[in-house]
Formats: sequence, C-alpha cells, structure tokens
Amino acid sequence: MSKVYVPQERIQKDNKGQPVPNDWTAAARYGEVVILFPPGDVSMLTEPVRQHLAQSLRTFSDDDYICPMGSPQLMMWAAMFASEYNGGRVAVLMWDRMIKDYLPRRISLRPPPRSENNFQFSRS
Repeated sequence: MSKVYVPQERIQKDNKGQPVPNDWTAAARYGEVVILFPPGDVSMLTEPVRQHLAQSLRTFSDDDYICPMGSPQLMMWAAMFASEYNGGRVAVLMWDRMIKDYLPRRISLRPPPRSENNFQFSRS
C-alpha cells in the first residue's frame, strides 16, 4: 500500500485558538498517512532525528509521497532520504488553496539514462 509521509504534523487552531486535529482525508486518498514527527521543536543536531528519518523512509518507493509540512529542515531531510532510497525520484503532494486539494507532483533529480532512442547531438 502507498504511504504519504508527513515530515512534521502542524498544530491547527480553531477561531478561539484551541488546537483541533488535522484532517488527513484528502492526503489519505493517496495512501496511508505516516506522521514522522509530532508538532513542536525538533532539534536538527541530534543523531536520533537523522536515524528516525532514515529508518522511516528506507522503503520509500515510486508509490509513496512526501506531504511537505512542518519544519523546513525536516521537509528537506525527508525529501533527501526519500530521493536517496528511490533512485533520485520523489513524489510530493502539493496543497492547492484554490481547489482545496492535494496535487501530486513527481520529481526526478537525475536525468533519464542515455539510450540511442533519446540521444541527440548537434553539428556545429
């Protein structure tokens, strides 16, 4: 089953300032939602943080997604580990405020392998 990895859950508040649970219904259409870290401060200098991300994302595949949320450092590290474990490919769920839904985006950090079918050169 596909998974949607959320680097860090954010705290949402109602109009009275009270915390309310996040609604993961839209993200869950793409797979099981996996929260990597709870809301709050997470030290970026600790080895346990790195180990937790590396362990949690070790099975990341083309069927999985990163839902960028939370600390910018955790979002970056999650994408880096996912890419490392999946041959430079990462799928991301981007929130669109206009349609109020996630849009999947696939990113490849490595160029496709050269073959005779896609090789091109120009003559000078």
